[in-house]
Amino acid sequence: MRLSEQGVRPAMSMQELVLWPVAMFLAILGALAIPFFSRSDWKVTAGLLALLVVGVAVATIGAAAADLPVAVWILLGLGLVASLLEAIPEASGLSAPVPFAVLAAGVMVWSLRRRWRDLRPVSPSWVDPAEPEEPGPLPAGPVPGYLAGMSDLPPVRGSLTPGRPLNDLTWLRVGGPAEWLFQPADEDDLAGFLRDLDPSIPVFPMGVGSNLIVRDGGIRGVVVRLGRGFNAILCGYGMVTAGAAALDAHVARKAAEAGLDRTFLRTIPGSIGGAVRMNAGCYGQYVADRLVSVRVVTRAGEALTLPAAELNLRYRQSDLPPGAVITAATFRAAAGDPAALDQRMAEQVAKRDASQPTRDRSAGSTFRNPLGRSSTGRADDTHELKAWKVIDDAGMRGATRGGAQMSPMHANFLINTGTATAADLEGLGEEVRKRVFQHSGITLEWEIMRVGEPAP
Repeated sequence: MRLSEQGVRPAMSMQELVLWPVAMFLAILGALAIPFFSRSDWKVTAGLLALLVVGVAVATIGAAAADLPVAVWILLGLGLVASLLEAIPEASGLSAPVPFAVLAAGVMVWSLRRRWRDLRPVSPSWVDPAEPEEPGPLPAGPVPGYLAGMSDLPPVRGSLTPGRPLNDLTWLRVGGPAEWLFQPADEDDLAGFLRDLDPSIPVFPMGVGSNLIVRDGGIRGVVVRLGRGFNAILCGYGMVTAGAAALDAHVARKAAEAGLDRTFLRTIPGSIGGAVRMNAGCYGQYVADRLVSVRVVTRAGEALTLPAAELNLRYRQSDLPPGAVITAATFRAAAGDPAALDQRMAEQVAKRDASQPTRDRSAGSTFRNPLGRSSTGRADDTHELKAWKVIDDAGMRGATRGGAQMSPMHANFLINTGTATAADLEGLGEEVRKRVFQHSGITLEWEIMRVGEPAP
């Protein structure tokens, strides 16, 4: 299996997309030659044997590049079976290789569909209405700021878009534009860009925007948003390695399918990069409990693997190097029965949906629990010093400001009812903090990240 340096299988390159079908075609030709090896013409036999050797060799290389060794072994096995079908022409009038060719073509279609499935964009089984898709149509021209008028940014293989609105890329659906939005093709593309970018230009790693308010004036500098080249998931040997763009819920399901327990991620919104940065957790479990290492690209463009201990993970905080972009993370995972793990996740989802406004435009929990930990979800869990409880006690459940509202269903969820601006949302949050302090003397700390400039 071909792995990138960060331990995650990258998306198939154009060269691999060309090599794979060519390799499979040569493998079929080689296998078709097997039934003719008994012919008396030694020149024909030698030529067909050479074709078989070349076909198998190239097919093996192509399958390794495409991560499809199973298809190669099936093709070779069918080739051997085809050598036993010499009696078919007498019984049916068919040439012996014909049934094998049909079978081999079926294997090619199956394996290509399998590979295409691995390359498709990831989406969770429950869909937040505000969950972003890939960026849509591009606007014209950059916004005023550090980079206005610049045309000498480092070359990239991914996409670099000026003046890209960010409102449709956040779950709250608010926010102004990024001066430049950079979507790297892979880790090397990201590292080269950051290495060659003027160090005075600010860089903000955005993730999928699930725990974020982008202010109405937008973000100066370069916003980095990881996409399909960073969402691969590998499970095995008690470990789960996921690209930073892989959604937490999808990682939990993939791990469960492999008999590995990362079920607590199932109900955490967002992607693995954000989960690591914020040491996400629920039901008494945290990313820190099982994190082994992370792969990052520093602001200077250096790709590093950092052990979990160096991140100093604590409740909703970490000490990542300034400007570093997480590209992948590796976790230990206990073994479990896939059916039991799936059942546990279903129960967690049902419990979450019964108590949280998962169908509204929200960014998850708005404030950190003053208690300093997440809810355990157990019957003996105390509700004292929970953010939702002190907000409720201060009379702010259901409070509104413009199109923003503190959810009537869960007092610690800030939601966009449809017309909110970033200023509405942040302003209501600050009003909640003020009222809670006046009522109980507790200063709530934001869990949602607020970034960017206010509207002019």
